Amino acid sequence: MNDILSAVLQYLPAFALRWIFSKHWLAEHITFDVRPRNEPVTIFCGELPFMQLTLNVTNRCYKEVELDRLTVEFTFPGITQQLYYLRRTTIPRGKAVDILIRGNLTSQQAAAIAKQGESRMRIEVFAEFNSDIQEFSVNTAWPLTVKPTLANI
Repeated sequence: MNDILSAVLQYLPAFALRWIFSKHWLAEHITFDVRPRNEPVTIFCGELPFMQLTLNVTNRCYKEVELDRLTVEFTFPGITQQLYYLRRTTIPRGKAVDILIRGNLTSQQAAAIAKQGESRMRIEVFAEFNSDIQEFSVNTAWPLTVKPTLANI
C-alpha cells in the first residue's frame, strides 16, 4: 500500500502536496529519541570539559527530509546549556539517523554539575527541516528527565 501511495505522490505537483501534507503533519511524523537509553548524556569533567549526546532522528514521512539545523537545550539545576548541530543531513523516508552532538562546557559549569552528580536534566530539541514539499520545524521536550553520566571527575 505504501509503495502505491508513494508512486502516486511522486507525480503530484508541490502545491498539491503542500495542501495534503501540512507543516504540522510533517512535524508530527519526525521523531527524536536519545541513545543509548540508559545513559543518553555524557559529561566529561576533565581539563577541557564537554558534554555529548547521541540523538536518533526518525523520518516517518512519505518523502525524504533534510535536517537543516538542530539545537539541543539541556536544563540542569542552575545551568542551561545549548548545543548546536549545523550539518545538513538527509534522512530517507522510513529511516532513522543517529547524530552525535558535542559541546564545550566552562570549568565552572562542569564543577557545578559534578557537585550535583545525582541530579537529573531535561532535554529540549529545536530542529529545522527542508523537504521537497515545504520547510518545517519541530520542537520537542521530553516529559521525563535523564540522569547524565559523569566521566573524568
